[in-house]
Amino acid sequence: MRLDKYLKKNGYGTKEVIHHFIQEGKVMVNGKVISDFHLQLEENDVISVSNDIKKYKDHYYLILNKPIDYVSARNDKTNRTILSLLPSFYDKSTMNIVGRLDKDVTGLILLTNDSKLYKRIIEPSREIEKVYLVSFSGNHHLINKDYSNGLSYSNGTKTKPFVLEFLDDNNAKITLHEGKYHEIKKIFNELNLFVLSIHRIKISTINLGDLKEGCYRELLKEEIDSLKEALQLS
Repeated sequence: MRLDKYLKKNGYGTKEVIHHFIQEGKVMVNGKVISDFHLQLEENDVISVSNDIKKYKDHYYLILNKPIDYVSARNDKTNRTILSLLPSFYDKSTMNIVGRLDKDVTGLILLTNDSKLYKRIIEPSREIEKVYLVSFSGNHHLINKDYSNGLSYSNGTKTKPFVLEFLDDNNAKITLHEGKYHEIKKIFNELNLFVLSIHRIKISTINLGDLKEGCYRELLKEEIDSLKEALQLS
């Protein structure tokens, strides 16, 4: 993308204002003052406008380990948002949050400005696999372990098939293919188990791994390729 078009797109003003910034030497790319507003930006170029720094990428693909008490939103008047954990050089105005988590839930969230991938991965018909670790209280020993046909709630509704594995007396792993509101809490409540904490470790082909809480990283090329392949994106 051309430098002046990028700056206009990111809210630095009209074309005339941006050209004035450049003429005054207020715009730098990779640490060098730029005088050519037709400069073509390349992947990972670092753009600075009066010390406001952004990193240029055609598409961002980030993985974030969400801490507790952060909300999955771009802006919130009362709560800290997950995007506040990212450095300022990312263009947060175009960042899509893939796989939102409740305020009291931690773990893997994907962030991308690739709208095509975002729309594909949130399509309910895709039934994207999501894996969670759940801490709970209650007796699970007499509970049915096979939910290949889903779970019927006492109110007559039913879940889609899922996999529930009890790791010990207080911890379990659950694999879902739908993202209904509070689905995990509802499932455990139906089983007379009380959820203490929920932590997501996987979305589709992307694993959280050992990424520390509150930290992020960019996905590796092979991770992006595997995710696109799973979503049948070219």
